[in-house]
Amino acid sequence: MTIKVLTWNVGYGNGEPISIRRAAGITEVIAAAAPDLVCLQEVAGPQDAYAAELHSLAAALGMQQRWAVASRKKSLPVAVMWNPHRAELLSWDDSYADLFYHGAGIASFEVAGLGRPLSVASVHLHPHSGNKRIDEASQFHMKADRGQLYIVAGDFNGLGPEHIDLEPNWSETRAGNVVARTLPHRPGETPVGDRRVAWNMANVGFTDACAGSGDLTPTGSHIRIDWILVSRALAPALAGYSVGDNTTVARMSEAGQVADGKRIAVSDHRPVWCLLDPAKVAGTAE
Repeated sequence: MTIKVLTWNVGYGNGEPISIRRAAGITEVIAAAAPDLVCLQEVAGPQDAYAAELHSLAAALGMQQRWAVASRKKSLPVAVMWNPHRAELLSWDDSYADLFYHGAGIASFEVAGLGRPLSVASVHLHPHSGNKRIDEASQFHMKADRGQLYIVAGDFNGLGPEHIDLEPNWSETRAGNVVARTLPHRPGETPVGDRRVAWNMANVGFTDACAGSGDLTPTGSHIRIDWILVSRALAPALAGYSVGDNTTVARMSEAGQVADGKRIAVSDHRPVWCLLDPAKVAGTAE
């Protein structure tokens, strides 16, 4: 039986916590995907009762959860949820959280068929600085080899490698986001996307689950910034990848009237999922 891993920035950045109107839609989208393991970003705003909100979301999905957030006032929490019938939590590590702009949390699981622990990190890299994203991602540079079963998933806020992601049309992007997601350039020069995190993670042994899938659907406004990276031992087990729908049928209009059934976005990001086949996981000798 395959293992389905989903990551999704549920988009508090658009100004609305998951408990207000969007909760049912977020639950519906995740339930439709039926994942075994879930990484979430922007679970709630820094002033919200995010622990209670996440507990309610996990309970509605029949899942368990842990969350982590950096101590800075405006950090937005990340979380990992899991189906307890498919995975047993061995440990939860949020000690990395303050090394990130928003936070990072790492869950270790026992999953039937794998034979050794699976670690899953939910991350949200720096939204404004490529150099800081490099520093944040470097926390995982020693996690991809020696037979480790490791997943790093979340909002990377940058471009993937050239063989996956084409250079976008940066003229369609707000100037602040262009500066945040491209290499330094002089005024008037053509911007070039910042792919350094993707290069570094590939160089240490991580594989982007998107590679070879043919699904290059943007996960943010017009670029693919939400990734699932798997360690060297997990790469042979990749058995599927897709970018999901971030919309649900509207239940209420802004005026509180019954909606006409139109679909509305419940986040400014799309969810991403991959499948792993435990039978194809590489052994400890690499």
